Amino acid sequence: MLANISKGTILYFTPVLMLTALLLSLFLYLAPTVMLHSQVALLTATPSSALMQPGSTKAVDGPSIFLGPLGSCSRPNNEAGLTCWFSENFWKYNILAPVLDSDRLEATVARYDAQSPQYFTWVEWDLGQCALALLKHYKDPESEVLSRTFYAVSAKLKYTQFASILQQALGKPVSFVSSQTTGMQEMDDMYAFQSEFGLYPDTAIPDPRLINLGVKFNTMEGFVQEIKGRYA
Repeated sequence: MLANISKGTILYFTPVLMLTALLLSLFLYLAPTVMLHSQVALLTATPSSALMQPGSTKAVDGPSIFLGPLGSCSRPNNEAGLTCWFSENFWKYNILAPVLDSDRLEATVARYDAQSPQYFTWVEWDLGQCALALLKHYKDPESEVLSRTFYAVSAKLKYTQFASILQQALGKPVSFVSSQTTGMQEMDDMYAFQSEFGLYPDTAIPDPRLINLGVKFNTMEGFVQEIKGRYA
């Protein structure tokens, strides 16, 4: 009897639990956009939000596309940037990889000038504490959390500078390569645009306002020490 119950649990109950977990995960992700479709969206295309402000005299700069499972990503106009480059991209998208038949590493990014800075967000270490700091102080009138844009960016430096930091930590040659294409025209155009104009050219990075709220941004040197085992 017990053997049959055990066998039935393995054969039937476990798959049912897995399916239930999958359905609940999908529901958690999609429910806000289904149940509150008039308030949130997976993707929206709207005019510049600056134009929606009363008394705005700014010229129309075309539609803006906002991304996010809860429709939470926004920007005031087309010229404002969205942080799309995370430090974890180095291994998740194989941007930093060993060179065949050598002990060298290459960081390869399409259409990106070696002298142009990149804006790195170390998601695992810094994004959470930025969100926590804002949540703790959003009622504080002096911090003006609800009326400002904050930049959850860990560091601003050139890829060649990052390569030098990594090379020093690993004790092996690391170089930056600007390739011709990613294989996607849209991605190539995005990298070329960012390389030429930058994301936040007039903003202090790390954001001193977040630092004043208690955020302790990690350095790229600290990031390299954490991940160097992947490339040793």
